[in-house]
Amino acid sequence: MRRIIIGTAGHVDHGKTALTKALTGTDTDRLPEEKARGITIRPGYALWRLSEDLAADLIDVPGHHKLVRAMTAGASAIDLALLTVAADEGIMPQTREHLDILSLLGIGGVLVITKCDKNTEKERLPLKKALQDAVRHTSLADAPLVEVSVRTGAGLAELTETVRRLAAKLPPPPADAPTRLPIDRCFPIKGFGTVVTGTLWGGHLQVGQKLRLLPSGLLTRVRRLEVNGQAVDHCANRLRAALNLPDLRVEQIPRGAWLVSLEQNPEPDHTLLTEVFLLPRAAELPSGTRLRLRFGTTEVSGKIRFPGEPLRPGETRQVKLHPEKPLFPLPEDRLILAGGNPIRTLGGARVLAINPPKKSTEDTSLLPSLLEFLREYHRAHPLSPGVPAAELKQKCLPRLSAAERRRLLTAWQKAGRLRLEKDRVALADFQPCPDAAAQKQLQTILHRLEAGGMTPPARAELLADLPTATANALIQLLLFQDKIVESGGILFEARALEKAEDILLRHLRRHQTLTLAEARTLLGTSRKFALAVLNHLDCRRLTRRQGDVRVLTNAAQKPVP
Repeated sequence: MRRIIIGTAGHVDHGKTALTKALTGTDTDRLPEEKARGITIRPGYALWRLSEDLAADLIDVPGHHKLVRAMTAGASAIDLALLTVAADEGIMPQTREHLDILSLLGIGGVLVITKCDKNTEKERLPLKKALQDAVRHTSLADAPLVEVSVRTGAGLAELTETVRRLAAKLPPPPADAPTRLPIDRCFPIKGFGTVVTGTLWGGHLQVGQKLRLLPSGLLTRVRRLEVNGQAVDHCANRLRAALNLPDLRVEQIPRGAWLVSLEQNPEPDHTLLTEVFLLPRAAELPSGTRLRLRFGTTEVSGKIRFPGEPLRPGETRQVKLHPEKPLFPLPEDRLILAGGNPIRTLGGARVLAINPPKKSTEDTSLLPSLLEFLREYHRAHPLSPGVPAAELKQKCLPRLSAAERRRLLTAWQKAGRLRLEKDRVALADFQPCPDAAAQKQLQTILHRLEAGGMTPPARAELLADLPTATANALIQLLLFQDKIVESGGILFEARALEKAEDILLRHLRRHQTLTLAEARTLLGTSRKFALAVLNHLDCRRLTRRQGDVRVLTNAAQKPVP
């Protein structure tokens, strides 16, 4: 079953918690003071089953102006937002601040007018127009609008269908994302020890896994893992989880701590190179201004520094942030900047680099030599889709950190000077240009692989009549164009491999397990080729090996038509 994260947002008492209960059956007001005052103080969580193959962890975030920090923590990991506005009250101050936060985090979603039983459709027309005007220049500019009433049930089915439609358009989480979980709750349970909860931002968790606690660096082990109250052996990517960590005490886990995989052992971030956007309603920010930096479940003080004039409202500029305590973001992560008296959201920051070198690497003197290198490479390798990134690093940008190199290449791509694709770098207007002879050779290779189907010829046989350098260039071009696929040193025609994958996945969805012998029979091929197809499914994380059989991963769990 596919899982996503959805968060409510909006002014206090605009029906977020009631809407959550109507959609999920769960009352997310847990604390006595929440019950007494009728407001949410901490983010609440409920499982929303949208369909047989789609579920959402629905986060009910606080709406009160004094609890915007908690709202930011809840919103940081969501895929879609439900921005709620009560029909009888309209757009309020926290509506706008929550909208600002969602937009600064780059989150889209649905506009929801709640309590629509309080007035008529005609009376709501001005509110609908005002709401669409308010989101015009935000990440919710194209968001659909749904009117609902929890009391009568009106619009709830339409809202569910709208969310299903938007969820289908969400890109899958990156397969190589590092394991990161910002802790939002920590408490002891008698007989178990310490339990923490949080939203998994990426990667995977499993029972027995060793993790690192940041900022302390302490190591811990997952003894028990739960998702929505159910014990599981493992889970992955963008869902709520509870972890039993018996070798840590509650007092060792401060507010805003992170759990990460062991290979991550980051240096404390004394400086963050960022791209900052200041909200139009914010005041000017001179360099050296002290701000509150909100990231994940963490909030720390820090200063903003940059050369030149103050940062003006509505302006975007590259600046350095100096947190007083570690935040541990990664490049492309987003932070919220707050300040003033009373404290308000001022803007957002996108992380470009962590602890960049003091000497600026923005000097464009690097660009001319890199472009000349690319021109020479294209002349020498007309069949190649571009320079491998590792080769470019070694020959053109050897002294830059990985973050700085990525930032510069991304900036030059946005400026239209070059193109980054599949770990290759090329001039923006370059396309591989095989001559007539090479075109014929490409067609021959494809024809031989297509004819081979699930018993393709070996590479030596496939390329026997071609010079080695030419053969390798042609194969790399076909791999880049996704016309062929390599698995375990075996080359398959892409459509043949796709057909084979479909056959095996259908079998798995019907029978739950698949042996190598069964795969060989289903594909009508030898053990060697069947194993290569199975390994390809493992690499795509559609299957995993469990003893002598393959089983489906959560990502591949779909009903058989």
